[in-house]
Amino acid sequence: DFPLPDAVTAAMAAAPLTSDTDFQTLWHKVLSTYLPHSPQAFADAVFSETRFSLAAMGAGFAVIGGYDCAHNGYDGPACVVVGDTDHVTKEEQADRVVKALGGAEKVVIAGAGHFPFVENPRDFLLAAERFLLRC
Repeated sequence: DFPLPDAVTAAMAAAPLTSDTDFQTLWHKVLSTYLPHSPQAFADAVFSETRFSLAAMGAGFAVIGGYDCAHNGYDGPACVVVGDTDHVTKEEQADRVVKALGGAEKVVIAGAGHFPFVENPRDFLLAAERFLLRC
């Protein structure tokens, strides 16, 4: 169970998504939830080329909602990365994924929300490099 942050739930309740434009409008309203350490202008620039697809989002949520980490058949190394102020995938949820994957490594990136690779790319890349060198 990965509940949406309150800001996202409230925005979706206020204006149900019926089109790609609705999705894009919602995204801009809740962007600070995903990138809490980034100025709005930076966030807007990062996502200025993003193509918003309500159908793709729905398909993705359907897959994620039914995904069972504990019974996925994968038994190799895994690294779960979470930002220290991620309000979407909280650290406790990352811990559940780590446990379900049989003790995967968990890395918490300081100064990052849901997109640590955007807000703190240096530490994200260092963590990825360290993990890959151990594999």
